[in-house]
Order: sequence, then structure tokens, then C-alpha cells
Amino acid sequence: MRAWRPLRGPGRASGSIALGAAVGLAGTALWIALLAPFTPADAAPWPDPAWLERALVATTLAPLVEEPLLRGWLFGLVLLFERARRAGSNAPLADALDRGSLASIAPGAWSGLALAVSSAAFALGHAPHEWLAAGAFGLAMCSLWIARGDLVSCVSAHAVTNAALAVYVRATGNWALW
Repeated sequence: MRAWRPLRGPGRASGSIALGAAVGLAGTALWIALLAPFTPADAAPWPDPAWLERALVATTLAPLVEEPLLRGWLFGLVLLFERARRAGSNAPLADALDRGSLASIAPGAWSGLALAVSSAAFALGHAPHEWLAAGAFGLAMCSLWIARGDLVSCVSAHAVTNAALAVYVRATGNWALW
């Protein structure tokens, strides 16, 4: 699997990280705006050690697992499925899984179905009251993949969103947003 595209040219990695950070801050605002109407009013605060643990996991592990899985593998699998289907395959999913290669997907390639499946899978990994916010955030991450053609910017954006959200929730006491 070659979901992580090599970064070529001077400043490419830093440009991906910087853009990801900016999109991540916008993602925090998006998350708060879309989730706030659906949050319960009586969420209890997290104890300090639990908040710190969750902040560390949400900022490091979640982006490093979810972005390659959802924007790298699943998004690409849907593109390979569509390619096999257009080629007249009788078993396009089997062809995508068995004969397809993520390395054959051009950086930034996309389709409406890949956007929908990847974003829906991301949303389903969250609590039901978070589905709207998570689906919209998933679409934002897909858009970043399309614009940049690399997962570094997506991982960066996801990490910054989760870190900013952790700080926001702790500072405002609006624990139901996270």
C-alpha cells in the first residue's frame, strides 16, 4: 500500500503541515458550530488525568490511524472499485481488493462516491449526536486530500483540530463538545 505519497520539492512537507494546521483550526470551528445544537447540556467535566490522556490520544493516535485508513485506504479502495466497475468487471470489489493498487491512484484523485463513503465511515466512528459534525469534518479532510494530494496535510489538520478542541473544551467547560 502506498497511501503515503512521497513529498517532493523544497518546503512541500512544511507547506502540507502549515495548510493542515490552518484547516485544522477551521475544522475546530466547524465541529463546534455543527455539534453545539446537539450536545447535552449536563456533561460532566473530565478529571485532569483523563482529559490529558484523551487529549494526547486524540491529538496523536487518532489522526495517525484514521487518516491513512479512511482517506488513504478506504477512499482509494472506492476509487479502485469505480475504476473496475467502469472497466466492466463482474466483481469490481474483488478486483479492487485483489488486483487494484493504491499506488496507481493519482494524488488528489477523487469521486463523489469516495467522498461519501469515506466521510460516512468517519462519521459512523463517532457518537450519533456527532454524526453531522463528523461527516462535515470528513468532507473537509477529503477536500484537503484532493487539494494537496498527500495525507500529511490531513493528519496535521486532524491533529490540530483535536488539540484545539481539547483546549477549547477545557477552557470553556463545554465538555459535551468532546
